[in-house]
Amino acid sequence: MREDCTKKQRNTDGLSEKELAAIRQLDAMPDEDIDTSDIPEQTDWTGSVRGKFYDPKAQRVVRKPDEKLTSQLRS
Repeated sequence: MREDCTKKQRNTDGLSEKELAAIRQLDAMPDEDIDTSDIPEQTDWTGSVRGKFYDPKAQRVVRKPDEKLTSQLRS
């Protein structure tokens, strides 16, 4: 069984108890019972771009300070 979706969501402050109950009810429902007939299935992926919204984290750059700087910091 899937995890409770409200546990995954970090900020539920803006949701009322009624909304949280509706989310829990949908979460407990099997996927086959959810009506998706009004959502068109995506079959044409010709204009898709892989990684379009991917934002890699900045790479860490490590530099060794020169001797003059380290001697000034030590004194």
